[in-house]
Amino acid sequence: MALIGSINAPNNFGFKNRLINGAIGIWQRGTSFTSGGSATYTADRFFGNASSGTISRSTDVPAGFTYSFSNAASSTAFPGIAQRIESVNIADCASQAITVSFWVKQTSGTATALNINLAYPSAVDNWSSSTTIIETNVVATMTASWTQYSYTYTLPANVTNGLSVTLFIPSASVTATFLITGIQVEKGSIATGFDYRPYGTELGLCQRYYEKSFPATWVPGTASFATGFIATTSPSASGAEASGATFIVPKRASPTIVTYNAVTGASASAYRVSDGANVSSTPTHVNEGAIGYIAVPSNANGYYWHFTASAEL
Repeated sequence: MALIGSINAPNNFGFKNRLINGAIGIWQRGTSFTSGGSATYTADRFFGNASSGTISRSTDVPAGFTYSFSNAASSTAFPGIAQRIESVNIADCASQAITVSFWVKQTSGTATALNINLAYPSAVDNWSSSTTIIETNVVATMTASWTQYSYTYTLPANVTNGLSVTLFIPSASVTATFLITGIQVEKGSIATGFDYRPYGTELGLCQRYYEKSFPATWVPGTASFATGFIATTSPSASGAEASGATFIVPKRASPTIVTYNAVTGASASAYRVSDGANVSSTPTHVNEGAIGYIAVPSNANGYYWHFTASAEL
C-alpha cells in the first residue's frame, strides 16, 4: 500500500488504463441504484459488491474529475465497487506487475479501512466461478479528505482469462458513506497520471458491453414519448416480425436484449401504432452487431420501441 502525495506524470502512453470508465463519467443505466448486489451494474462497467445500500453519482470530487461513486451502506456487508476486465485487455499483463490507483474519501460513519481484491475467472471471460489472487488492505483508515492511494502486485499467468478488481470495506456489517473516483489499473510498478480519454471514446468503450436506444440522460424504461425511438413495421404476409436495429458499437458477445414500449416504458413490449396497445415484443436473430427482428403479435402494423443490449462479463 502506498499513499500518493502528488502524481504529475504526463499521459504519453494512450489507453494505459485497463479499466473502462475509471473517471466514473458514463452512467447509461441511471445515476442511483439500491441493493446493488454482486454483478448488478451501476455506472458503466462497474457493479456493486454489496447486497444493500445505495450507489449513486456524486459531484464531490478531487481536482480533475467530474463525478465519483457515492457508496452509502447501511448495515451492509462488504460494500464497494468492482469491474471485470476482459481477457483481451489484460492478457499481456500475465506474470507482470500492475499498479492500481484511485482517489477515496469517507463522508460519514465510523472511520474504516478499504481493501482490494484481485481475481481471475475459471475460463476465458467466464465468471461462473473465479479464484482470488490477492485480498489485502490498501487504506488503513479512510479520512474526510480526498486522498490518492496505489497498490502494486505481480499477477499470475492465469489472468489471460481476465481480471476483476474490487475495492471494498472489509466489514461484515457497516454503516458508512464513502466516495471513490479516478480508478486506474496500469501495467508496471509505478502509479502515473490518470489516463483521461475523450468522452466519445470512453462511451464507445462502454458500449462494447452495454448500449441503449434511449436518449443519453434517460434511464432505460422511462415512460415518455419523444423523438429517438425505433419505428418499425411488420409485413402484411404471414409471420409477425418487425424489423430490428443495428448497434452503434459491436458487442463483446451476442448480447441480452430488453425491449421497451416507447410510450409507456413497459419492458418486453412495444407500442402498436394502429391502436396504441402495449404488445409483447421478443428480440430474435440477435448477434454482436444487430437485433434482426422483434417478434410481435400481429402483421401489417407499425411499432415504436426502445432497447437495451448487455454483453457484460
